[in-house]
Amino acid sequence: MRKVNLEVCVDSNEAAMAGRIVNYLRLSGCSVKVVKLPDCDYLVSDRCGIERKEVKDFAQSLKDGRLFEQARRLSEGYERPLLILQGYLPLISKFTRISPNALWGALSSLALDFGIAVIPTPNADATAKQPHRSGQFTQVVDHQASERFAEHVAESRLRKGHRRQ
Repeated sequence: MRKVNLEVCVDSNEAAMAGRIVNYLRLSGCSVKVVKLPDCDYLVSDRCGIERKEVKDFAQSLKDGRLFEQARRLSEGYERPLLILQGYLPLISKFTRISPNALWGALSSLALDFGIAVIPTPNADATAKQPHRSGQFTQVVDHQASERFAEHVAESRLRKGHRRQ
């Protein structure tokens, strides 16, 4: 099996705000392309778009109504949408007027209504590892599936050719 070189596209606004994550990706051997992405912060395969939100931004997005519009675009654009929620979640109810029920309801809605997997991370270091791991999973699994499919097609053609004789 050949080694798959991981490619990750990072939204230009995200790259400017999260240089630590971009540096981690590069140091981990990823080919990083900084481009304008319309629906996510990280694109790790054609099937997987990742939005990163710090806890404070998550709360603000929930309050001003942006959260579910962003969730709709993310879930419509990608088969495997992910949301990385960075920071200590209980701080939301401590420093905002968002009730814990509203917070848990929003998280449930993201998962159940939009099909978005929410991955909590405690800090930027942990967050930096997630696009890399998601890229490994989706790109390597897709590559392996593609190789298996090609092998299957080749075997199928051989069997068909064998039957004709």
